Amino acid sequence: MEQPTLSMAANIRWTKSGVVWADYVLSGMDYGYRPNVDKRTARTLHTMLVRALPGESMLMGIASSLSAEAVVARMTEGVDLDVHTDWAIECEATLDSIELYRPAAGPREGAGAGPR
Repeated sequence: MEQPTLSMAANIRWTKSGVVWADYVLSGMDYGYRPNVDKRTARTLHTMLVRALPGESMLMGIASSLSAEAVVARMTEGVDLDVHTDWAIECEATLDSIELYRPAAGPREGAGAGPR
């Protein structure tokens, strides 16, 4: 397969077919532990982004999962587990349950791009 990109300048790609693409890398919004108002704001911003894209746009991305250990570390942060033994048991159970829901396949790969 032949490389379709003829030239690049910063995030702009010119292709052999004459289509010009603008590539962008977007940062994720960490809102899993945030209040509901922050989650609604993130959802609104994502909706606005998708609605503002031209019809020819493509959204592709890389997904990385958060490790079960990182989740439980945040659950136990600042908590004396010797005093709160029930919480320690809950956190241990959380380690097991998160592993059950982890996707079997590896992370999806790709890059966000849209024609300009």
